[in-house]
Amino acid sequence: MIFQNNKKINPAARTGWVAYKRGYEVTQSTVIIDHCLRRLKNDGVMVVLYAKGYQSQATIIYAVQERQILIDKPKDWPEVNKIKVVFRDGADLWNHFSAPVLSVLKDGLCLRKPTEMFMLQRRTLFRVTTPRGSKATFVYNKKKCKFKVLDISAGGMLVSTAQDHGVDLYGKTIKEILITLPGDSGTKQVKEKTVRFTVPEGKVVRSMKIPGTDQEQFGIRLFAVPKEERRIFQYIRQRELQVMRKNFD
Repeated sequence: MIFQNNKKINPAARTGWVAYKRGYEVTQSTVIIDHCLRRLKNDGVMVVLYAKGYQSQATIIYAVQERQILIDKPKDWPEVNKIKVVFRDGADLWNHFSAPVLSVLKDGLCLRKPTEMFMLQRRTLFRVTTPRGSKATFVYNKKKCKFKVLDISAGGMLVSTAQDHGVDLYGKTIKEILITLPGDSGTKQVKEKTVRFTVPEGKVVRSMKIPGTDQEQFGIRLFAVPKEERRIFQYIRQRELQVMRKNFD
C-alpha cells in the first residue's frame, strides 16, 4: 500500500495541507479533518470504500462523533478490519483517508476517526488511460476509419494508428464517432462491462508522428450531446477510482 510511512511527513501538516508524494497533499490537522468529515455527513456527500480487492458502491457517512465515525454499510461488505474512504471535496478534488473498523453494526460500520487525510491535486476533466483493446471508429470524407484509443477526457481523446489512411486529418471534422472501451478484468466484487459512446462530431486538433515507428497519433476534440457527455464524464470518474484502487491494493 501507499502512504504507510508517516515519519517523513512535514510537521506543518499538523496545522494545514502540505505537499506529499505523487501529486498528493496531506494534513494531520484535527480542525481540518473534523470540518471535512462534518461536511461529508451534513451534505450527504457520497464516499467509496476500498480494501484489498474490494471497492464498494457509493455510500454515506451518517454520524461523526468525538473519536469515531459511522458509515452506512454496503450490502456486499467483505468483513475487513481496515478500509480507505475516498470522496470528492468541495473543490472537486479526490480525497481519502484510512481507518480501522472498530465494529460492524446491523446497518453501519463504526470506524476510528482518522488522524490524517490525503488530497490529490488534480481536477475533473483530467485524461484517463483506457483499457487495452479500446478503439474508436468514425467517418471522414465518407470513409470509415478505425483507431486505437489511448486516453479520453470528457472533452476529447487521444487515438493512434499504424495504418496510413492517405489523408492529413489535422484540422478536419470527423463524423459518426463510436468509442468502444472494454472493461478491465476487475474483481469478484467489481464486474466491469464494455461501454460504448456515440458522438456525432469531432475535430482533429493535434497530429503527430511517433519517431522510428509507423504510428501516428491524433488529438480529437469531441462534440458530444449533453447526455453522452455526462456518461463519458461518469466513466472517467470511475476510471480514476479504478486507478486509485490499484494503488491501494
